[in-house]
Amino acid sequence: STLINSFPQQSSVTAVIVPGQPALTVSFTQLSNDIRKCQRKLAALGITHESAVSIVLLNSCKFIVSFLAASWQRGIAAPLNPNYKQSEVEFYIDDLLSSLALVPKGAFAANAPSVRATRKYRGSKSRTKPRMTEARK
Repeated sequence: STLINSFPQQSSVTAVIVPGQPALTVSFTQLSNDIRKCQRKLAALGITHESAVSIVLLNSCKFIVSFLAASWQRGIAAPLNPNYKQSEVEFYIDDLLSSLALVPKGAFAANAPSVRATRKYRGSKSRTKPRMTEARK
């Protein structure tokens, strides 16, 4: 069995509950739809078998969807702590040879450490040239 087959994709049963006011409740059907949508976007960005995707998102439904979409695309889902310093993000991007960095919405405008780290590799003669995109709904 593969990860894509590990849970019911057409079920109204709750798959994820994200605490908050109000709490976010996501069914398996909605989760599967969101994962497939994200997977198609990753494929359009060139993510393929063994492509590393650095996921620099807080624990959230977006994180779950991104992590599973990268896995369903047969890529390497690499979660990074959004509180890492630029040097720490640089280390992991280089070590993983990341193809893509997913950063929180607003990270570009805030010039977050993850954005600065990815930009450094985009403009260098490094062996990796990760693309970067902000997470959206």
